[in-house]
Amino acid sequence: MVPADSPRHSGPGGPWFSNHSDGNASKPLLFVHEKAFADNDTGIHAPKSKPKTNRKLGIRSIMNANPATLPTSRKVSWAPQTGLLISARSLQESKRVIEAGGKWLDLKEPSLGSLGRPSLELIFEVLELDIPESVQVSIAGGELRNWALDLDHVLAAKLPARAYLKLALSECSGTDWQGIAKRISVALVRRSQLILVHYADVLNTNAPSWEEVIEAASSLGGKYVLIDTYRKEAGGLLEHYTMERIGEMIETARARKLGVALAGSLKLGHLHSLASLGPDWVGVRGAVCEGTDRTGDLCPDRLREALAFFPSLSKAGD
Repeated sequence: MVPADSPRHSGPGGPWFSNHSDGNASKPLLFVHEKAFADNDTGIHAPKSKPKTNRKLGIRSIMNANPATLPTSRKVSWAPQTGLLISARSLQESKRVIEAGGKWLDLKEPSLGSLGRPSLELIFEVLELDIPESVQVSIAGGELRNWALDLDHVLAAKLPARAYLKLALSECSGTDWQGIAKRISVALVRRSQLILVHYADVLNTNAPSWEEVIEAASSLGGKYVLIDTYRKEAGGLLEHYTMERIGEMIETARARKLGVALAGSLKLGHLHSLASLGPDWVGVRGAVCEGTDRTGDLCPDRLREALAFFPSLSKAGD
């Protein structure tokens, strides 16, 4: 549901859009040249206690195993704590995710990179769909270094109050990326809308460290952080971080009251083990596409199979 601090309006674009009546209208606003991240505040929270993980489980065995045979610290009891984020690249795919029962629709253009920004026309086409309030919507915002800080009040006013803006940080190490991120968060209806992305292949991207990202996200009043990969040809999340390390990162974020989403060339066989670590969300694209090609079309059968891992997604959000 739309948070109480984010009034809804019936202006251009319908009730999804806000005119910044909370006072932000007087502040410099940002023109979105990279893709935006939309979502509501109905995240599913992970358990407070640290789950036990199988530290002897090899990365290769995780990647190639049948999901039913993967050892987890909990059985199906983890499902209510973790949700599935599914990335779509078109209006048709977005409708397919919603109709299949997905509860987090992520809009991106995979041919333009890890967080490739879709066109503004497509962004607002999707936002004008009859999307249930229980469904979170995200629009990838691309790389922070590519943003242009034009003062466009009209566009900023159209961004939905429940929308989260997802921004990645390649080539930002050693720059004042925190200052730019702050300007962006202030331009949004709610500061919690901004989601910073940590790249697991940080050494290949000149991106800030995990500790720097969560410190910035916390100081900006963020709700979530995303762990993803930048160079898909360099391997997925589990080829850069062990299960034990990912669990530690989730705990570190929790200590700062931040939720965590995991992504990065994940396969269906990864879902059980990653969910056992207690993230708020696990994101997929290639795993639910024809031929597991992230630039291909969504496959209805793979989509249904992925959603079957997360029965909690059939329930409405708070």
